[in-house]
Amino acid sequence: MGTGVELWDWLKRRLSRTIATPSTWAPTAWSMKRAGLQWVHRLCQEPRRLWKRYLINNPEFVFRIGLQLFGLRSYTIPQARDGRGLTSRAA
Repeated sequence: MGTGVELWDWLKRRLSRTIATPSTWAPTAWSMKRAGLQWVHRLCQEPRRLWKRYLINNPEFVFRIGLQLFGLRSYTIPQARDGRGLTSRAA
């Protein structure tokens, strides 16, 4: 897959305004983690396995959290089979 280099070039241009980077910036796991973008590095390493997790599931999760925070949707916590709830511990 030839999109890795293009993605890094785009990311380098995008982040050059916000992060001080040397002119010979090489994306490494450490530099991506420091910038809070380790998921981008992992996505480029294993795109076939991780694309759905990062590009579909995570935005959906953030969207649902936003709905709950703004009071547009509420979710109930399911009860355990014995009726004690999820926070109860066996005695």
